Amino acid sequence: MDSCSQIASAWARSIVSDWLNADERVADLKRAGVWINISDRLALFVDYFRSAEHSAQQESQRLRDYERDFKDGRINILNCSTTMEMGVDIGSVSTVMMTNVPPSIANYRQRVGRAGRRRQPFSMAFTFCRDRPLDREAFSNPLAYLERSMSPPKVALNSRPIVQRHVNAYLLRQYMLTRGGDALKLTIGALMGCPVKVLEGRSENSPVSQFLQWLGEPTTVTASQHHLKKLVARSVLETENTLIEDCRTTMQQVEEVFVQEWEGLRQLARDEGETMKEAGRARMSLELQRLCGEFLLSALADRGFLPGHGFPTNVVTFLPHRSKKAKDEEPSKDGRRHTRLSGPQRSLDLAIRDYAPGSEVVLDGLVHRSAGVLLNWKRPATEEKVREVQSIKRHWHCTQCGAAETTLQDVRACRECEAQVQSVEYLRPSGFAVDYWKKEHADTDRRCR
Repeated sequence: MDSCSQIASAWARSIVSDWLNADERVADLKRAGVWINISDRLALFVDYFRSAEHSAQQESQRLRDYERDFKDGRINILNCSTTMEMGVDIGSVSTVMMTNVPPSIANYRQRVGRAGRRRQPFSMAFTFCRDRPLDREAFSNPLAYLERSMSPPKVALNSRPIVQRHVNAYLLRQYMLTRGGDALKLTIGALMGCPVKVLEGRSENSPVSQFLQWLGEPTTVTASQHHLKKLVARSVLETENTLIEDCRTTMQQVEEVFVQEWEGLRQLARDEGETMKEAGRARMSLELQRLCGEFLLSALADRGFLPGHGFPTNVVTFLPHRSKKAKDEEPSKDGRRHTRLSGPQRSLDLAIRDYAPGSEVVLDGLVHRSAGVLLNWKRPATEEKVREVQSIKRHWHCTQCGAAETTLQDVRACRECEAQVQSVEYLRPSGFAVDYWKKEHADTDRRCR
């Protein structure tokens, strides 16, 4: 709004204000309690503020609606998380307020640069410093913070495991191309030749044995040598000549550990003695299904064979109250539509604190109280899978030799020195959810009961 428009608006409001103070009908309505302060603001067309929350806590469709309303002027304040730093066009912004000092100068410039992009006559950005080390440092010497240099992005190729995992991914892809099939739909149990049914034995000519045999063929070395050389150029493995053999060794280790877990669960599920009750055997059968039914690529990433940067292996979901059916759906094999369970997500190390039972999560102005962990295991979750039991594992540690392992089995003796070990059972939650009968509320100052 230019200066002439501002003068005209102020003049018009002064006329309306004089009328409100002099009109007897308005005075009578005020005495009757019908005409209140909000009525004056409406008559004066006072500027309003309407805010919305723009963060990863919201559904994607709701975020798009907020962005559209902000561009059109129906929303003029967005409370944003780091999702707004880049990649989102929200139109004209005149003011940016940061509630803490960004961790790096690059983050600061991304946020400050949001203001004044549409040729506004003025724009402003200010930062609220909290009582934390970085904030105190920036507050005491703001010039030093603003003069920090930006580090150019780079790819570190000096990690042998990371480079080798990319080599493994290339070789697995080449093998899959020769055999056909969709690697995205394969399961780890199918690759290992380990059936889900307790009474069935392992396949003698399993796909993993065929893959290992393919890696050892001279034709594989000849066909892959040129491409592998380009793949590891300028990396720590540039001069290595054992890339394929190392891939073969890693897959053999994955196979050994997987088959060991599979055989242990089969033994427990078949146990008919007094050592395990019927409910325990049923649980072992479910654990066997879960072990073999994990999707191949994510399972190999979890086990250190494939790169893990493309798989959200440590992200869990919080399921709040849902007032309406989620819009994100996926087709099933039987032709029906499966509703995808959606909600805010956190990395597991943060979710343990933020979403743990008893914690309160504020989403778009409503307070939701976490009440428990989800019973589903596979990700992404669907309503059809939500009743599956959790994956409960054990971690044992040997006080004699220091060996340790995480496994599905109840290990009593150390695998290295056969000494007695300390074993702890633990649950790795795949998500958290509210109590369906405990409704959310809008009073952020009141705790849920």
